[in-house]
Amino acid sequence: MQGIIEPLRYVRVVMPFTWFGNLFGAPGDTDRMIIMTGSPQWYATYLVSLCVLGVLVALYRDPEPPRRNLRIAIGVTAACAVALCLLAMTTGVQEVMINPVPSSAAVSP
Repeated sequence: MQGIIEPLRYVRVVMPFTWFGNLFGAPGDTDRMIIMTGSPQWYATYLVSLCVLGVLVALYRDPEPPRRNLRIAIGVTAACAVALCLLAMTTGVQEVMINPVPSSAAVSP
């Protein structure tokens, strides 16, 4: 789910941890940077919404009465998390970008 496989590059932002730069470099030049698809800014807000959702679910497990408001807050936060995840998928870099400058290891005489 880190974007190494082409069809999973857009879906990988659903995971709570992902890379926006390739770990292995460009083909034939492992020191060059590859920028993966998606928006890191929307991804960060998606992760914050997941954290808020986790806190709300933990509060919901408390058996005391004001649970209706928590149910509403959980639903709204879950809807926001889905919207933020979709924004992280569909905005930002939409094609894999490779640094055009070759590294010194690839240019050696």
